[in-house]
Amino acid sequence: MDKALPQSRRYCELDWLRVILIFAVFLHHVFMPFNGDDWHVMNSESSKVLDDIMVYFEQLRLQTLFFIAGAGSLLLLQKLSAKSFMISKFHRLFIPLLVGMILIVPPQNYIENIADYDSFLSAYGQLMLSFDTNHLWFIEFLLVFMLLAIPFAMLG
Repeated sequence: MDKALPQSRRYCELDWLRVILIFAVFLHHVFMPFNGDDWHVMNSESSKVLDDIMVYFEQLRLQTLFFIAGAGSLLLLQKLSAKSFMISKFHRLFIPLLVGMILIVPPQNYIENIADYDSFLSAYGQLMLSFDTNHLWFIEFLLVFMLLAIPFAMLG
């Protein structure tokens, strides 16, 4: 797989399904303070109906996103060499994950556990070096699954 293969068909359906599902993930996080699941930030009142609706849609949303990512990886591996694919995923997934783990996750963890620290500045180094992905876990999993797609694409 060192040489790039000819261009193949693009599946716009997968793109649109991904857009719809990412919007659903956005709505899921917007509604989390109101569903009674004891999330990071909670409203004083919760809705059982909202919780039931969210549980219903949780059954397929992430699994479908991972399926689309896998399908997209296999399709991309038909166009790119394994090396080009890995470089692309490094730029598109690993670098944003690393930046998020340095700039986004430490403040989140600090605010969630503010009573455990004297100040943000004193806690920042410890929080940054914990290499916690927090809400960026999805990017971490995508990166792992994208790398696992390479041997599967070579088998097919």
